[in-house]
Amino acid sequence: MRKHRIHTLDELTKRSIDDMEWFWDACAKDLKIEWFKPYKKVLDTSKGIEWARWFIGGKLNIAHNCTDRHAGTRGDKTASSGKAKTEKSEDSRIELCPSKSTGSQMVSRA
Repeated sequence: MRKHRIHTLDELTKRSIDDMEWFWDACAKDLKIEWFKPYKKVLDTSKGIEWARWFIGGKLNIAHNCTDRHAGTRGDKTASSGKAKTEKSEDSRIELCPSKSTGSQMVSRA
């Protein structure tokens, strides 16, 4: 918020409502979303707000942004974990395993 000279949550909320394009552009940049093809426009409401189109012209891979891009620096960390309800309760984990030839691979561990 400091970067945008916003001092309170109320200010941020107001600006996000008043200028949705600014808000979502700032969010995408702050989250360091990696685009395979950059977007040209954040929001198009020319057909009405109910038919809004977001990040026009951009292409991304959500799996890459959620897991793959972190494999190089955090490949030894657990990407996801949970408990399955089965006859016997056991923990399972999904880990990122970097691979030079194919990027990262997800490996399930029981």
